[in-house]
Amino acid sequence: DKEHMWVDNSPTSPYSGRLYDAWSNFGTGANANDIEIERSTNGGVNWSSPINLSNAVNAGSHNQGVNIQTGPNGEVYVTWAIYDSWPSNEVALGFTKSLDGGVTWSTATRIRTINGTRNTSLGGNKTMRHASYPSMSVDQQTGQIYIVWTNIGVPGVGGGDFDIYMISSTNGGSSWSTPVRIN
Repeated sequence: DKEHMWVDNSPTSPYSGRLYDAWSNFGTGANANDIEIERSTNGGVNWSSPINLSNAVNAGSHNQGVNIQTGPNGEVYVTWAIYDSWPSNEVALGFTKSLDGGVTWSTATRIRTINGTRNTSLGGNKTMRHASYPSMSVDQQTGQIYIVWTNIGVPGVGGGDFDIYMISSTNGGSSWSTPVRIN
């Protein structure tokens, strides 16, 4: 569910041309309700076995809304929304990275507490399904990572209306900036 595919097309990456495909596994088994990823080194002809990326964040319900990006030196970054109960809104953003072309991955962490929007009405007579799935980009010159998402009020505090917030990292996701409202 909510799959995302990415191609490493950085001319400076040792893994240029590699494909990455991630999704939420809503099946059964050890990876149920977690984010899984596969990689292909031959244009999608063959794929690796799925790897569980999100188990370490211990989501109380599930992980969903995955987004993949690559850095200038072949780094692979993955972020997603974390649900600790259901039905509920997203409560955090998860993050992990690979520095070897998707062969191994860092232990996933909760990088930001959020006040998501999934089960909150927009009000009025027009309603629509919406979620606070993160979107990410990486500066191909500096390697700086940017993540944006929809939040109700101030992240980690709540209250207020729907806004778009952004965080960034200058050190490969080891630490993150204070969220900035960008709308």
